[in-house]
Amino acid sequence: MVHIINWSNFRSDGDPAEYTTKQRSTDIARLLANTVRAVNSDPYIKQTYGSVSFTSFPPGYAVCRKPRPKEPSKQDPYIFGNPKGSYSSAVLFAPHVVSIIRGNGSCSCTNCGPNGSTSNIESTPNAIHDDMEPAFPPTPMDVDDDEFPVNTNIDEDGTPNVLTQLLDRAWAGEHFGQAIAETGSMHWLLENEAAEFPDYLKRVKRTPRWQFRLGEVVLVARNLKPGDKLRMDDATGILKIFSRAYGPIGLPIWEAAVVTQLYPKSFGIGILDQHGDSQGTAFDGYRVEPVSEIGTNNKLWSTRYQVVDPLNMRPFSHWRELIDNADLNDPNACHPTVRHAMLAMSSVSGVGRYHFTANGQEARLYFKGVYIGAEFLTQGDVVRFSSPQHLNSFGNDVLHIKHMYLYAGLDRDTEPKGFHLQGIGYTVDRAHAHGNFQRPVPVEELPFRSMRGYGLWYKMSADDTIVRVNYARVLTRLGEDNYMKIMVKHSHTKVASGGGATHMGMPDHVIDLTYGLEGVVAAREHSSKFDPRIDRSIGETFYLADDRVEQLDLQLINGHDVGQKARFGFDSAPQPLQEAHLKSMFRARAARPKAPAPAPKKSAEYEFTEKEMEFAEAFMDKYEAGYTQRQTEGDFDEFISEAAEDEKFKEHMAENMAKADDILSRL
Repeated sequence: MVHIINWSNFRSDGDPAEYTTKQRSTDIARLLANTVRAVNSDPYIKQTYGSVSFTSFPPGYAVCRKPRPKEPSKQDPYIFGNPKGSYSSAVLFAPHVVSIIRGNGSCSCTNCGPNGSTSNIESTPNAIHDDMEPAFPPTPMDVDDDEFPVNTNIDEDGTPNVLTQLLDRAWAGEHFGQAIAETGSMHWLLENEAAEFPDYLKRVKRTPRWQFRLGEVVLVARNLKPGDKLRMDDATGILKIFSRAYGPIGLPIWEAAVVTQLYPKSFGIGILDQHGDSQGTAFDGYRVEPVSEIGTNNKLWSTRYQVVDPLNMRPFSHWRELIDNADLNDPNACHPTVRHAMLAMSSVSGVGRYHFTANGQEARLYFKGVYIGAEFLTQGDVVRFSSPQHLNSFGNDVLHIKHMYLYAGLDRDTEPKGFHLQGIGYTVDRAHAHGNFQRPVPVEELPFRSMRGYGLWYKMSADDTIVRVNYARVLTRLGEDNYMKIMVKHSHTKVASGGGATHMGMPDHVIDLTYGLEGVVAAREHSSKFDPRIDRSIGETFYLADDRVEQLDLQLINGHDVGQKARFGFDSAPQPLQEAHLKSMFRARAARPKAPAPAPKKSAEYEFTEKEMEFAEAFMDKYEAGYTQRQTEGDFDEFISEAAEDEKFKEHMAENMAKADDILSRL
């Protein structure tokens, strides 16, 4: 049973004079629902009524908007009416509401004090109340649970907003953890089925970590002719363009581009053999689109896409070594696309939310992947990071990622504060090792055997202790040692202690872990200063984006106009919602040339297709009409059931599927 509170049976101390000059808010549904939830968590309410509900605040109380002290342009809802002060959240207001329901004048809210009482009703000149003595306990009207008002946490299209519902529970002080499955959301279904994001994640985990991923910003050399290859000139130690006929013929021009389609099939490190005989044709590689300028509508660079051989690509973190310490203040020191990409290096966005937790003080939203600057990171990756506990940790410490989450405090300012990555820490600096792990970790116990090429590794914590790293301290993904040996031949150093560790399976020469890290730091400093989206006036140094499209300020992907509301991260809804956009943007499909035009259809097949399309369109019109007319989740379930049981529809589909099978068998 849910007991409906009739405020006419209670004396309220609310005073309208407290808000007559303030801007009233009409959007009170969430705050009201949170207040009801918080009131129901009070022991007195549970013991006396079980649960209660009310459709308005106590008389004399209203929600008004109030500017933030540090950001006057942003306003938050506050509850006004108590002469002793306003309330910034439902959790703070709930004890005062309970005191009004109890009617004993005792209140422990933040305004009245733990030993205080509610405002004197009789002495409050403008208080709204009647002369009726409050019943104790009152006799509210009883209703069944299924008659409770419909949940207001729905999107504009009528889809339940699961995240908002979870946040409401967190704001109400509830401690819980819950998996996120938005099967009632068309957006979620498109992300997981049309966009094939789960399958893509599985592919990422199966492929070597040096291989580039969808949405990553990379350096590409496009000024090569068919047959030319990039190769290190052993005589000078400089990367040059080599022609099969003439040898070294010039230097590469490095541009920054976004990976929008992947390599056609799986491949290994052998494809990067700089002295091999492969031609590296124009149709062999990743499709990349040059990075356009952030903050403008000029996105012409992205239309100049090209399919690039992986041998002619490098991680964006290598820009400083490859472009010879380019001065970012000099517009002619590097390609315009590199300068465009620099602006996004101090930015972050999450991908694939799957779990939510709250403990009363903090809420956490867990993600399956996160874009930090140029790179996409996911569970199982090993990343380099700078540890705040060690001043000399730059390039010495790595994290084997177990979890990634966005966190936010449950106070008035509920804006997300950033990402944390959790995992097991490893270090090549013995001084950073945990006291019980002063001996090197055997190769077979490392997350990846390919880490051995970087030296001897030590654990930074006990076996079951998780290391937590702030996203701003995460530097780059750690690639396999054989990739770095091919790409960066000259960055090997002799093992300092003992001249090698053959018994541990380590090589005598190890790869410099700091290669490329100075470029990451310089790019982020530049981004923090010049990215127009970062509010430096309040101390921000990173831009927290909703998705990859917003993070890179993209408008075109694979030739599709995705606009500001679509995304390259599988995680928020394009407006208008177009399945074609999702399929073309996010499917981990091969990068390949345009397919030849299909042969003309035979007349019978064409008539069948037209008939089938007409029926499909009519059915979708009926479906959309029913979908938009629903009022509750029960109505929607009933509509879906009726559509599924439509005998005419099933018969029609069975008939046409048989025709389709017959046509396919004759092709």
